Amino acid sequence: MPPSKQEDISRQNIESEIYKTFERFKEIKYIRIADFLKILDVEPFGEHKYRKIKFPYEALLRLVLFQKLKGIKSYTKLTKYLNKNPSEKYKFGFGKTPDRTTIGYFVNHILDDETKEFIDFAVTIIEEITEKFGILIDVKTLKPEKPEKETKERNQFYQKNDKTKEVCKIFKKRLEPHINLNIKKNAHYKKNQFTDILIHNGMTGDFAENGTKTLGAELEKRRIYCPKCHIIMLPSVIILKNGTKITTLKCTDCGYEKRICPNADTLFHHIKKYSSCDDIYKMYMTLNEIIWETARKNNLFDIRKHYNVAIDFTEWLFYGDRSTPMVVGKEPERGTSKCYKFATINIVEAGKRFTLLALPVGPFDTKEEVLTRLLSYALERIKIRRLLIDRGFCDSNAIKVFNSFHLKYLMPATKISTVKNILEVTPAPSVVKDFVMKDVTFNLVIVEEELKDGTKEKRAFATNEEYNENDVNLADRLFDLYGKRWGVETSYRVKKHSFLPKTTSKNYRIRFFYFMFSVLLYNLWILADILIWLALFGVVGEKHLLTSKYFGTILYMIDPGG
Repeated sequence: MPPSKQEDISRQNIESEIYKTFERFKEIKYIRIADFLKILDVEPFGEHKYRKIKFPYEALLRLVLFQKLKGIKSYTKLTKYLNKNPSEKYKFGFGKTPDRTTIGYFVNHILDDETKEFIDFAVTIIEEITEKFGILIDVKTLKPEKPEKETKERNQFYQKNDKTKEVCKIFKKRLEPHINLNIKKNAHYKKNQFTDILIHNGMTGDFAENGTKTLGAELEKRRIYCPKCHIIMLPSVIILKNGTKITTLKCTDCGYEKRICPNADTLFHHIKKYSSCDDIYKMYMTLNEIIWETARKNNLFDIRKHYNVAIDFTEWLFYGDRSTPMVVGKEPERGTSKCYKFATINIVEAGKRFTLLALPVGPFDTKEEVLTRLLSYALERIKIRRLLIDRGFCDSNAIKVFNSFHLKYLMPATKISTVKNILEVTPAPSVVKDFVMKDVTFNLVIVEEELKDGTKEKRAFATNEEYNENDVNLADRLFDLYGKRWGVETSYRVKKHSFLPKTTSKNYRIRFFYFMFSVLLYNLWILADILIWLALFGVVGEKHLLTSKYFGTILYMIDPGG
């Protein structure tokens, strides 16, 4: 039934008040939901007869809005949250915390259906505005809590599962509004159905065509309840005008239908609607900023500490025309000498291998430009102790960039003729100071590496740090230090095999969207693993408590609620 004229006026007033409230925060990038609701005028939601017993109507109404925006499902968890965050409770106008019975009575017996619809409408408008203008709300949602006592081993498994589900719910609730898939309000599928496909296909390493079918078959087996009648919906097949068969879930009582899973063509249709890759990149940067701020504001990365970072390139093989936009040349591999190329800068500390930034690399992008962008972005967020990079960066232009940022670096030396000559005549360990390469100088550290067959081979490292050639542990020290760089290789492996869907598409927007989405999922996994370590043990360990596969499975299966 279409809304009445009076309802339309109320909705317009509610939307107008929401925009006015956002105007008051226009200079602020991060907004707390409680701060927003504190000054939101709730009068347009209507006046109702309500006998005040302990708590005012406006305070309880704001609390219901807060619960939905925050994604807190149960009233028990809501009261616990208010008790742990009393400052937010006071902003709503509460002196004492209302218990779950009071909240439940207010929602079920005081609020009428029209007001509930207005609340849902307001939540939708707020989420649309934050998505449209890139506003970040409540980045402190994931604040970790150190356990009061040591977790018993037999309970760790169950607590890890519960914490993983809790974290995944929060991630989906906070991030999905900012994922733009060009979906209109009258679309048959919701945004979360598309993001679930992307997560599922990345985890299974599947193509869109097959992945949508396997996910659809999996969803048919789940117990999904009708939102109106609350009874289990059964699979049903409908035939569209063009003859396409679509499986839906249908309620046998009220006839409500829900399409289970969009097909590959529908997914690609929405991604291809991006006017340019710049729009995709802007969305990625907003999402990455949410994840980083969540980690930083909860002291998961100490601004006073220095971190080892690694920069590297990764390639995605391409078998089409060399003149295709963004395709670059490479050494022949698996039947092609073409690829799409991306550059990343990663923190490579054990347990915190976070990807700070990922960039597309086109045929006209120089190495110096890419390095400058990566380092400029990273230095705005962390202090860099040392750059660990491979020999592909051992050239005068790259070293000039490192020197311009006054950064320490360590990398294997390129085996040019002068380096080979020094390796032949210089014993190991040795330090050749002020080694000249064109118009730059650095220290050349020569050490011996013991190979698997028992023989030894000389290795040369380029660095601007001082090392003592008389140090008996010099070789072990250098190899252990440079070994941290393999963290970036591990991150690429996880992104490619756990979070990156397969595709043979020659459309760069699809490839670019897929890669950036895999970087986001990787960072979410790292953040979730850190939070679970802190929740169970109060410290972050070197190994992962949470596997990428298990995290991805929970992420696409979980219902965020709210």
